[in-house]
Amino acid sequence: MRRRAMEDRCELLLRTPPDQRVRKIRRARRRFRSFLLAEMLIEECRRRVRNEPAVALAVVDLVPHVLAWTRKRVAPPQANDLLARASAHRANALRVAGDLPAAEREFIALRSRLALHPVADPSAEADVASLEASLFIGQRRFEEADALLGRATLAAHQAGADETLARIYLQHANLQETCGRPAEVLELFEAAGDLLDAAAEPIHFLCTVTGRVNALCDLDRAEEAHRLLRRHAGYYESSEGPFAGSIYRFLLGRCALGRGDAAAAEEALTASRDAFLALGRAYDAALIALYLTEALFLAGKMAEVRSLAAQLIPVFRSRGIQGGALAALRQLARATSREAVTAGVLAEIRRLASGAGASTSSH
Repeated sequence: MRRRAMEDRCELLLRTPPDQRVRKIRRARRRFRSFLLAEMLIEECRRRVRNEPAVALAVVDLVPHVLAWTRKRVAPPQANDLLARASAHRANALRVAGDLPAAEREFIALRSRLALHPVADPSAEADVASLEASLFIGQRRFEEADALLGRATLAAHQAGADETLARIYLQHANLQETCGRPAEVLELFEAAGDLLDAAAEPIHFLCTVTGRVNALCDLDRAEEAHRLLRRHAGYYESSEGPFAGSIYRFLLGRCALGRGDAAAAEEALTASRDAFLALGRAYDAALIALYLTEALFLAGKMAEVRSLAAQLIPVFRSRGIQGGALAALRQLARATSREAVTAGVLAEIRRLASGAGASTSSH
């Protein structure tokens, strides 16, 4: 009954216009002062961040106000844990929104606070470490990310938190994918899927399917990947997320590409790219376009390959991505202009360029 009452209060707070929420919390004095409400707001942030990072940020920013009563004295351990988790989720929302410098500043400040007041709950430590690892993966700081994920895994095991452990496996799989280790990726996604209830965690379960299909394609097991994708098509169709259909078409294109069906690959990958562009996800669309160049090459459409290759460089540069990824795209543009492209060159350039950042199609 207490939880249901707090769920009602959480819904009431989130129905309030964003610019009036803090005032409502302050004026109510006790009504919105609760550890349980703080936990619910953090979970609401987690639920929304994938598709609505700005909304997630506004939600998690309420947590310090909900817990303001605890700071009239030294915060009790539970409040300290919740404030740490809220800061980590705030940083993660900034990361998902594309503001990596702000996310890094948030984590630096959080780690300074935790040096003085460490978290008491191992599940909170797992949450913080795994979210910071996501930032490091995006910054290509792979060794640091791997160390954090190792710490997060141990903490999640200690806490007995299967759902948290599954999410960490998903992140570790993303790291291994970026490092080009498809066999390890497949194993991690399978382990995560074994821990998840598809009905209770549909989005994360769908991530495991997407990850396994991608890994099987990377292992040149396209027929097996296609069967797996078709077997789980209903999960994509029933997903409430706006990207599920676009991801499904991308995966169909990948499978078709692996099976040598250029026409089907071009059709599916073009539809997926256009859908991501319509959703305002230009970078994800660019990553999918890397696969589309392979389908166009397979179909002998070199003029389209040259045009697409030239369009990719400014998109990657606008994301602040330099180094090997940008060099690979320049190499692609030069190769297409000289008509010195091969399927192997395209696949290698795509691997180098797509390794620069995690794609929505990957998770």
